[in-house]
Amino acid sequence: MKINKNFKFLFFVLLFLGFPMFAYAQPPFQEIISDSQYLIETPLFRFHEINTDYLLHAHVINSTSGAIITNETAYCFIHLYNINGSHILQKNMSFDNNGIEFELLIGASNFTTINENWFILQCQNYDNKVGGIISGNYYVTETGKSNLERRNITYIIIGLAVIMLFYLILAIPSIYSMLKARC
Repeated sequence: MKINKNFKFLFFVLLFLGFPMFAYAQPPFQEIISDSQYLIETPLFRFHEINTDYLLHAHVINSTSGAIITNETAYCFIHLYNINGSHILQKNMSFDNNGIEFELLIGASNFTTINENWFILQCQNYDNKVGGIISGNYYVTETGKSNLERRNITYIIIGLAVIMLFYLILAIPSIYSMLKARC
């Protein structure tokens, strides 16, 4: 069966429009280098399951020398805010046993409402002359995963259904003429 030019065009347009839905994955880490010389790197903290603990790890590195910053020279603290801007948590982080990162076990009581929230993670040396900050939003969800993942699958299925529908619409005249020739 000969493929219609309109079908090819429609196929490539739908493919082009659908590409951004699944092409851009977020990196697993977030990092920010500030002018104040500390690079703070944490596992990506975007989605968290409701009513569960979260063990936050933060690597703090001197951005000019590459040296690991420890609790001997600096401290880190985190602020969690709810949708209204009120504090959920404000706490200093401890230094873990392996000697390379700060950590904090954030209790499940801080993740009791499905909502968008914000965090600020800040590290300073004890003289408060050098430091770094990382901030952003995170979502507390039922599953700890993005609701967009389910939407993307739905969009892909709908897109495939639309492509098949257009294929059938474009193929009907050919099928009709083939059946007419048999009669």
